Amino acid sequence: MAEAHRLLRQAQQAVDYHREHLRRLLFDEPVVDTTVADRIDRSIGHLRQAAATRDTHRDAVLAALAELQSASPARSDTSAAPDLPAPDTAALLAIARGAKLYENLLTQRLSVITASGTRIAYSALQRLEAAGLVARDASRPVHAGVPLTLTEAGRATLSQWMDAALSARGEYLTALGELLTSMPAPTNPPRRPVAFDQQRLAARLSPRPAPAASPPVPATRGR
Repeated sequence: MAEAHRLLRQAQQAVDYHREHLRRLLFDEPVVDTTVADRIDRSIGHLRQAAATRDTHRDAVLAALAELQSASPARSDTSAAPDLPAPDTAALLAIARGAKLYENLLTQRLSVITASGTRIAYSALQRLEAAGLVARDASRPVHAGVPLTLTEAGRATLSQWMDAALSARGEYLTALGELLTSMPAPTNPPRRPVAFDQQRLAARLSPRPAPAASPPVPATRGR
């Protein structure tokens, strides 16, 4: 899905480039001759080809989107899950990957360090323990690191939260598919006639007169 969306974005940038190039040829050229007309025809061909490539990548994005929607799990019942704030949910997810509780021997301060090296406030651990989501191994000393594990309720809460996140992702993908489907088909911009200034063209093509010769400068005698 990400690769298809990247290719679609590149194709859309190519369409925008050729459209801007065509606009400059149509409206910024002071004189339209056969050379400019040939450049306009080539620019229209490039724009038509870029638009066809963009449509191909858009169909690929829609196909990948349909595949993701079919693979998305059904919405689960999350009414029994505790209503955790976002920081506590992030802390629960980090502890699920492995964490230990340490005590600083100098400051006597407690903190949680996860397997990735992230520190979690001790107050967040207290809230999760009060909710019955995290348990600590009391057989280990705090200065050596007390392992923290998720309880059955903690694993169930985390599983329900992940199901809800996947469901929300499915709704987002559905909205994205509807947006891509509703995009209008590309249309070639109409060619507006540009005034053909014969006098200015004749003035450009006519040979310029040779500059008049300057009179000779008389030689100065040395004193």
